Amino acid sequence: MTRMERSLASNVRIIAGNPDLARRWAKLIASAATDVRLVDGHVGEEGRVEVILTDGNPQTPAWPGRSGEHLDDNMAGIVCIGGQGRADVRLPDNATDREILLACSLLGEVVRLRRRLAAESQAARRAAHEALTDPLTGLPNRRAWEQALTGELAAVGARRTVCLAILDLDHFKRINDAQGHAAGDAALCAAAAALVGGLRDGDLVARIGGDEFGLLIPVPDRRVAEVVVERVRCRVNAALSEAGRQGATASAGFCVVPSSDTFSTSPQRLMHAADEALRAAKSLGRNRSVGSNSV
Repeated sequence: MTRMERSLASNVRIIAGNPDLARRWAKLIASAATDVRLVDGHVGEEGRVEVILTDGNPQTPAWPGRSGEHLDDNMAGIVCIGGQGRADVRLPDNATDREILLACSLLGEVVRLRRRLAAESQAARRAAHEALTDPLTGLPNRRAWEQALTGELAAVGARRTVCLAILDLDHFKRINDAQGHAAGDAALCAAAAALVGGLRDGDLVARIGGDEFGLLIPVPDRRVAEVVVERVRCRVNAALSEAGRQGATASAGFCVVPSSDTFSTSPQRLMHAADEALRAAKSLGRNRSVGSNSV
């Protein structure tokens, strides 16, 4: 048997209430060369058991899916000879040896393909998630922010007033220079956690630059926007202090766009207005929130 032939053989485990049938099937599989081979091991052991050959006897120990629960992509396939219960392939009691071997062989190929596709899909989802996630804070990154901004404005802004804010840490470079990059990373993580904890699940929070965070918050009016932005900014200050960055503070700039103006205002224009407000907060002495008077 070549290495390629061995890799294509379907691994079969027998679960049968009739010991005579189990012995006959074991002998059959043992003589099947490269098509199927008998293995021992747990039913759910990924990559080892691909096919369960069973007689569906009520006294047979339960196999995955017997009671109708969902079969996941890593689960072995089931060939049932007669009997009851869930099965991927069901053959009659008088199925020939050739039919049994063919069913096990083909189902094994299906299970291998299903597992491979599931692994590829999981890897693709993981890669997509990593491409849109800041590895340090776990927040959406700049790319995710830009992708989500237009959609969020259209979905939320059509019904409600929206506040877009940019928050950054004051004199962040001093933290890195005086205490090291590990301290700077800790400060960023503390700020990120404070922002997430201070906003609702439906609000958008992202790390959009080195020490800059973007916030998109549906609000009823500008007054509430001022309160919310200042509240989360103060939460960041407190989190920085608790993380050992005594005296470290944050500044924020924000703008507010009514629902009636959402579709006529571009995300770039909102970002520019919030950034200008942030610059104003810095020029006024930092450690404060400033709102833009125009969008």
